[in-house]
Amino acid sequence: MTRFLDNMKLSALATAIAFAAMASAQESGGSSSAASAGAAQQAAEAAELKELAPLFAKLHKMTMAHGTIMCLAFVIFFPAGSFVIRLGKFKGAIYVHAAIQMFAYMMAIAGMGMGSWIAHAPKKLGRRTLFHEYHPIIGYTIIAALVFQPALGALHHAVYVREGRRSIWSYLHVWWGRIVLTLAIIQGGLGLRFANNTHGGKIAYGVVAGLVWISWLGVAVWHDTKKAKTQTVVEKRSDSEEMTPIGG
Repeated sequence: MTRFLDNMKLSALATAIAFAAMASAQESGGSSSAASAGAAQQAAEAAELKELAPLFAKLHKMTMAHGTIMCLAFVIFFPAGSFVIRLGKFKGAIYVHAAIQMFAYMMAIAGMGMGSWIAHAPKKLGRRTLFHEYHPIIGYTIIAALVFQPALGALHHAVYVREGRRSIWSYLHVWWGRIVLTLAIIQGGLGLRFANNTHGGKIAYGVVAGLVWISWLGVAVWHDTKKAKTQTVVEKRSDSEEMTPIGG
């Protein structure tokens, strides 16, 4: 039980109770009255742990759900939406991209809600909440940073359709997304560390998330390079046509 609570960042209470029980048992060895008092104290502490068991069980479920949803959002769906817009050659790819990204953002918001519940849980035990810790702070920053992405994406698309080239909104949308998603993937690893996950779990996440990030970045670089070459050819052709005399 204590090991489980350690993983949930709430071990202090259980550890204190366990040590208090051990100390009580040791001190009570000298007299029957002390032994009786120690037994009563142990019984009270056991009852307290039993009363808190549902809270810890819910905390475990919420922590697992939070980690799973955030992993799906930032390691699977957000990169998938990027792959669609980079590799998709079908009509309406932009709308599929937008739908996937919005779905992933909704998942991230749901995960944030679960994270907020987890961070607030220690207060139910009379302890300080976890909102001051690095993991919640980074998490809220990432969710807030993503608020701007839909608007930047809409502006990018509108200008691109009208002018046929990228604008300042395009670069803001693309690079802001790349920075935030990279931070979010790193945040996933920090979350596993924060929750004191198993060594195997951390390695598994690092391998999968790392491969996805490398693939995602590789496709982005390939696409940008290809688009830059195409844009250069188009501009040279346009300049050549403008320099050709009429009737020449």
